[in-house]
Amino acid sequence: MSTALDKLQELAGPKKSCTTTTVDFVNFKSVPFIVLSLVMVAAIAISITSIILHFINFNKPSQQIYVIAIILIVPVYESLSWSAFTLEEGRRADNLIMVRDAYDAVIIYAFYNLLLQYIGPTTASQKEALARKQPSWIPFLGPCWKIAYDPTTPNYLWFNNLLVIQFVLIKFGMTILSLVFQFQLDNCADATNLKYGNPWYVCAQFISLPLALYGIVAIYHPFHEEVSRFYAVQKFVAVKGVILFGFLQDMICSLFTSPTNQFGGKLDSHKN
Repeated sequence: MSTALDKLQELAGPKKSCTTTTVDFVNFKSVPFIVLSLVMVAAIAISITSIILHFINFNKPSQQIYVIAIILIVPVYESLSWSAFTLEEGRRADNLIMVRDAYDAVIIYAFYNLLLQYIGPTTASQKEALARKQPSWIPFLGPCWKIAYDPTTPNYLWFNNLLVIQFVLIKFGMTILSLVFQFQLDNCADATNLKYGNPWYVCAQFISLPLALYGIVAIYHPFHEEVSRFYAVQKFVAVKGVILFGFLQDMICSLFTSPTNQFGGKLDSHKN
């Protein structure tokens, strides 16, 4: 392992220092910290209650297992965001944020498979349902841009499965590589220099995520009338809203831990 890392470092050239911000302490009695903690506890309590109710009424396991995986985003996001906020060392907080964001791949995969279960319980029934559909257009950006699709083609389901799975593999793979660079080399989560690992992580996700979202839309659009009674779009929007809330929470936390912070702890900028 060390030999491989040494080779990576040789290819990257001399290791550059990455300036990070370290929080000497967090004021656990501050109003922002208390509010964030209360929001975290309430959100986790509600989500865990919902999960327990699903297990009590586990009547459709093929669907509910994916619903539970989606609901788990709330405790995962809230607990890891809260932990990252309370950590004193900035690099450790970055590691938790990367692990938290990796759960986005689980959400995409779970929601895609939940749509498939709404269509049919088996792969054969899903292909039969697709074969009954007519070729049509997916409206992107309204009438200005439309993408044609044909659900009757033999590889239609396989192709969309591949689009979703590639995002899962790339997301987890890039997360693992980023953690390796973070611990052994220098990922530098705030850097844009291509010598660091973070720009490559962002670019890979920027390319991979739209492909996965297209795979989801390509399965949803032919069956939007059938699955509308399951409120599939509302569920997906709610899930992405949680992710957006986590992003906003990170912004708020960064404000509380900025050099002009009036609520949290004393800061000390240094180079690693």
